[in-house]
Amino acid sequence: MEYLNIRLLIFFVLFYVTGLTVAQNKGIVQVLFDPKMMVEGPYVDSDSGELDLIIRIGASKKTYEIGVFAEQFQALRYSSAGIYVNRIVNIHKIFPTLKQFELTAGLDTGFVHRIISNQKNYSFTAALNTEVKFYVREKYGVSVLPNYRYRGDLAYTYKNKRPMRFSVFIGLFYNF
Repeated sequence: MEYLNIRLLIFFVLFYVTGLTVAQNKGIVQVLFDPKMMVEGPYVDSDSGELDLIIRIGASKKTYEIGVFAEQFQALRYSSAGIYVNRIVNIHKIFPTLKQFELTAGLDTGFVHRIISNQKNYSFTAALNTEVKFYVREKYGVSVLPNYRYRGDLAYTYKNKRPMRFSVFIGLFYNF
């Protein structure tokens, strides 16, 4: 319970700071999931898929997007939270027929909380992200978010020599 309170406090402080930084700009809310985990599950011998969910809240201008994220993957007793910064690439200026698309690229960083063998593990995480958004209407649409993430929990707990993981998330977004 204590960890949840700390995580919520950090999440709201980061969101407040983000709001101050980019006040009066366009806001965005996203809900994304990993389709591979939903179909196959996290382990080779998984009987069914599991939900790996990300919620992102941020603000954007014409050239950048900044915000906070939280990820929950209950099957692995894994959660993470942090901040992200993306550069918006105006691909419709290069390819006018793609005016309903938006491309972003950037970084995120934060902390992972994971319970392994009834022991809590807190570790650093960072990722390179790209995202393609397709606007169904002016304010909402669908997105694809590939990321290449450093997982401190894998490096520390399992002494994994390859703690980088590639994932693809798909989801919905709403601009306000």
